[in-house]
Amino acid sequence: QVPYSHMFSQPTKQNTRQLQDTVKDIGSWAQDACENVLISLVLLFCPDMLSLMERRRVEEIQTKFAVLLQKYLKQRHQTEPCVSLSRFASGLNLVNKCKEMHQMVAGLAE
Repeated sequence: QVPYSHMFSQPTKQNTRQLQDTVKDIGSWAQDACENVLISLVLLFCPDMLSLMERRRVEEIQTKFAVLLQKYLKQRHQTEPCVSLSRFASGLNLVNKCKEMHQMVAGLAE
């Protein structure tokens, strides 16, 4: 039997905490089922870090879902346009947070 620590480096407490915080930020962003589905689709159709044959098509699909998310947030927060804009920006920032999380996990596997 080979212990995990012989195959992979052990994460530091700081790295573990940072990963947990990032996962929490990503997982807790959506405030309802519609936001959850739309942001999931934006993330699912993110062409970054992938070698795609039809990259442009994937980007177009992602953009369509991002526009739907923007419209949904605008309608949901009609009386507070700043909230709508802020939520949309933070939602799109989840793409970066997912990339960070991927790098953290990839770094732990090395």
